Amino acid sequence: MIGRPRTARVVGWTLSRLSANDSIPWWRVVNREGMLSIRNTHVSPHDQRIRLEAEGLIIEDRPEGLFIVMKKS
Repeated sequence: MIGRPRTARVVGWTLSRLSANDSIPWWRVVNREGMLSIRNTHVSPHDQRIRLEAEGLIIEDRPEGLFIVMKKS
């Protein structure tokens, strides 16, 4: 969305160094298809899903991964 293709690599690098207790909202970062895509040794996709659902998002299980579907009304 920023319009700079290599920016995704910087975001990925930064996410890999965050902890689950970090104040940066890492759980809001999803890939371009809307899939949960956290790749961090300290955080699991389950942790990301729990935080997004707590914010009112619906996460759908699909064969290719977990997708954000919509915000609950």
